[in-house]
Amino acid sequence: MMLRGLFQDIFGSGSDGFEAGKSLPSIELCDQAGELVALDAMMAEGLTYVFFYPRAETPVCTAQACGVRDELADFKTRGLRVVGVSADSPHRLAGFAQRHGFDYPLLSDPEGKAMEVFGVKRVFGQFASRRSFLVRDGVILWKADSSIPSRQLAELDAVLRSLEQES
Repeated sequence: MMLRGLFQDIFGSGSDGFEAGKSLPSIELCDQAGELVALDAMMAEGLTYVFFYPRAETPVCTAQACGVRDELADFKTRGLRVVGVSADSPHRLAGFAQRHGFDYPLLSDPEGKAMEVFGVKRVFGQFASRRSFLVRDGVILWKADSSIPSRQLAELDAVLRSLEQES
């Protein structure tokens, strides 16, 4: 039973406080350049894909962020911005972005402010669980059901296609 609970904490199963339709409050986080970014202002207009990951430079987190990087051109043609969030320091995020050629903001959330807003569980009280969301015009619209990065991107694609058909 204890192992099952640990697995759920790490991979994010169960109720997490996610609330569709929730507006983003004013939160400032540092990006990989050490610049303060107002989350609500960054996501106030249009579509933004926000993905949370536990730790930069770990194998699965690197694969996740590289998968997003590889889809970035398609996301941009669909009018989608991308933001990655973890508890890592801006310095660590800068190295991560530079080493892997990430052309999107990585935000540092060591205090868990954004994690709390999005209902993302903290693993071992420190790391973000692996979750992703779609924000439209400052309102959280969707959360991926899966904690597996490739499935998150497939779910996102289906949601974007649905939104495109509505337009």
